Amino acid sequence: MSWQEYVDSTLISTGTVSAAAIVGLDGNVWSASAGFTVTEKEALKLIAGFDDQTCLFGGVFAGGVYYLFLRASDDTIHGKMGEKGIVICKTAKTIIIGTYRDGMAAGNCSVTVSKLMDYLKNAGY
Repeated sequence: MSWQEYVDSTLISTGTVSAAAIVGLDGNVWSASAGFTVTEKEALKLIAGFDDQTCLFGGVFAGGVYYLFLRASDDTIHGKMGEKGIVICKTAKTIIIGTYRDGMAAGNCSVTVSKLMDYLKNAGY
């Protein structure tokens, strides 16, 4: 399966993720849903946030959209702005970014992105 297929069929087609991207730990975007443009600067800040959450206290940015930083663990970052939000999961070689919009459940987005994270981790990514 190509990286774009992971974004399209494993994330977007579920109806629980409104926009998504898979980004290498060097900040390069491997694939993204249509219209979702994550910059290298945004990606590198998200990646750094897994090691030092203080860099996220000013907010989480992806695709030019600001999200209030909510919480983070070793492999997951959550942000929210109004009724929309973001989930970022980290694997050994990537971060997976999933967003949800008004009318979508935060928990469902988190589960969907986390399932892909688990799959990629088990596949060595």
